[in-house]
This record gives sequence, structure tokens and C-alpha cells, in this order.
Amino acid sequence: MSQDSTPQLLWSLDPREAARRWLTTDSQVSYAPHSVAQYSAMIGTAADWLYEERERHLVDARPADVEAFLKSLRGRGGQPASAGTVRRYIGTLTMLFNHLAQAGLMAASPIEAVQQRLKQGGTVRNAPRFLSVEQSQSYIQWVNQQPRPGWCDQRDAALRCIYLACGITVEESLRLTTNDLVTSGKHPMLHIRTPSPVTSRQLPLPGWSQPILEAWSQTRAQLHVGGNVLFVARKRSPTVEVDGGEPMPHAISTSELYEIIRPAMEAAGMAQDQLGPQTLRNTYAVRQIDQGIDNATLMKWLGLRTAFSIDAIKRQLDSGNGPVPV
Repeated sequence: MSQDSTPQLLWSLDPREAARRWLTTDSQVSYAPHSVAQYSAMIGTAADWLYEERERHLVDARPADVEAFLKSLRGRGGQPASAGTVRRYIGTLTMLFNHLAQAGLMAASPIEAVQQRLKQGGTVRNAPRFLSVEQSQSYIQWVNQQPRPGWCDQRDAALRCIYLACGITVEESLRLTTNDLVTSGKHPMLHIRTPSPVTSRQLPLPGWSQPILEAWSQTRAQLHVGGNVLFVARKRSPTVEVDGGEPMPHAISTSELYEIIRPAMEAAGMAQDQLGPQTLRNTYAVRQIDQGIDNATLMKWLGLRTAFSIDAIKRQLDSGNGPVPV
């Protein structure tokens, strides 16, 4: 981790700006602007609570402070925040405090002790959801059976495949370019290109996904639009600029993406609205675990810095309950 380019004073006086500078300049992290804004806001919320309730700054935070802050989080109607919200804050604060400790701005991260206590109490996160073998087969069968007369239909099929085939995140899929999907040659691959050596990786395409992804790659090359965004928005969406006389399409939106994934999830027996690419990413991880892939390799394939998510999936598998029913 590079040394912090913002002084300790800025973390005390304007933690949101300090977070924004860190997240946009550190060579070890690579986030889209909307993610930088979201994480900076979450860090600012934690900093505000810490100063108002404990009269301390982030660099002075103690485990008891962090635990109390997490318990103070509220959702709709003043109810305690969901496990998902708490999990997101834990992930953000873990990243933050590790950075501050490595930059020499605090002696040690206070988050590890908190994670252990919450983990023992079973309140940190919901059990990960993933498709069973039968559900995965139903999912793939449904995708293969859908007619694909137009380019949107081929794009939708490719999107439904790529999360289950490669285990990538939504954010990574939105950044893919036409150069990242290689369907020709002996070793078809998906390239995830980021400034970070942790998240940058090459992922082999399983055989069942190759025909659909190759068909989309060929169709995308024939679209008369500029730029090289792999998964473009629907044709009716506005273009953003002109490059050499050709319209530049928007990348597909997150809301449109979930609309595309949802019917395939329903066909597999997963009908909840919030289940989508992350469930498919978890399923990809389960498939690798079943094949005996070790944690270090799977962390690399998933672009993870820690084995926390993998361990959670393994605990669910070891419990004998299999996929969480929905």
C-alpha cells in the first residue's frame, strides 16, 4: 500500500475529502467514480458518529467505538440496519483502517477484534446464497433455450452467462471492453484489467458458455457504434458523444442488468429481487471449491484481497444445508 498522500489533519477535519483523495489516487485500489462517492460518504458517516458520540477522530478509533457505531446503524422506519448494510460498512471500514495503519496514521486497525466478536455472535452477515447443481443446470438450460433474433437478445444471453461462467462483479462487467473477451484460439479467456495486481486477472471461459459469448462477440463487432464498451445499453438509449462520426453508446446500466438476469434466476428457482449477479458469482465460487481449488487460487480468480467471502461460502457448504432456500 502506498503511503498516504493526505496528512493526518485532513482525516480529522474533512474525512470525506481525505477518503476521496485516497480512493482516487492509491495505486492499490481502483474504483469507479460512483463507488468512490459511496465509500467516501460511508466513511464520513462513521467519522461524524465517532466525533459526535465519542469525541474522537477516525485515526483514534477503538474497537469498542467501531462496534458501537455498527450497532447504531438504522434502516427504514428506524429499525436496525440490515445485515447487508452492516456487512458493507464492515468491509469499507476494514479497508479504511488497514490503510490508515499501513500509512502509519494509527498504531493498529481496530476492526479485527470487532469482526471476531460479531462473527462469534452470528450477526455480521447473511448466509451467502448460491445455486444448487440442479438450479445451475436449469439456469443454463433456460438461457440456451431463449431465442436470440436481435443483438439485444444476444447481449442478454452473454450477460446471463458471464457471471456464472467467470464469477466477475457487476462493476467489472460494466467496465469490460471488446478487447477483454477473447473467444478464439485454444484458450478462450476473459481479461479483467485494473490498475491493481489483486483484481487484474485472466479467467478461462468454460465450454458451456463459449458459443453464446462468441456469438455476442461477433455481433458486437458488427454494431455500428463507436467505442469499445462490451455490454452496451439498449439501442433506444441516448448516446453520450460522437467519436469520428459514430455514436458512442452508454454502457449498460445496473438496473437494466438486473432486469436481464432476473427471469433466468426465476427459471432456476431464485425469485427474490435482490438475487442476481452476486448469487451467480457465489455459485461460480462453489463450483471451484467442489473441484478442489485452493483458497489462494480462488481468491485470485475472484479478485479478492481476503478469504472472508470464500470462508463464508465454505461454512454454508459445511453446514450441510446447501444453498440458502428462498
